[in-house]
Amino acid sequence: MKYMVDWHPEHRVPIVDGKFKNPNTGEIEEAGAIACCSGPPSVHTIWVNLNLGSSFRICGADFCATIDEVLLAIAEHVKQKAYTIESINGSLYSMTVVCWTSKSQGEMCEYFNQMHRDLGKDVWVSPEDEAKFRSFVEEERMKDNPRF
Repeated sequence: MKYMVDWHPEHRVPIVDGKFKNPNTGEIEEAGAIACCSGPPSVHTIWVNLNLGSSFRICGADFCATIDEVLLAIAEHVKQKAYTIESINGSLYSMTVVCWTSKSQGEMCEYFNQMHRDLGKDVWVSPEDEAKFRSFVEEERMKDNPRF
């Protein structure tokens, strides 16, 4: 099971009960009012299509998974003939896939959505974080120009 927790953006460690262990000093410190992100850090993945004849040009997504799991999911796309890989570059928390496909934006979104479902199936979000997210979504929907 993967747990989504608050994650310190600078030190890349979990924040538990408002505190984190500073990896540089080994001391337990108060997180304070820093802007944190959900973690562990996701793997940010970008696909760039070299086929100018396709409506699919570029797409980016974050996956709550390891770089190995993301790479295996991409290999599954290649196996399903969604695209061919022209170049791939990855690090611990990011990956760039330069590919070639004639598939449309909609068709590619289906592959990425399935990847999200597969890689995110074991993610646990605390009830508090889920309530915060639902509140955020409701506030956003009430705006004159909502983001989604």
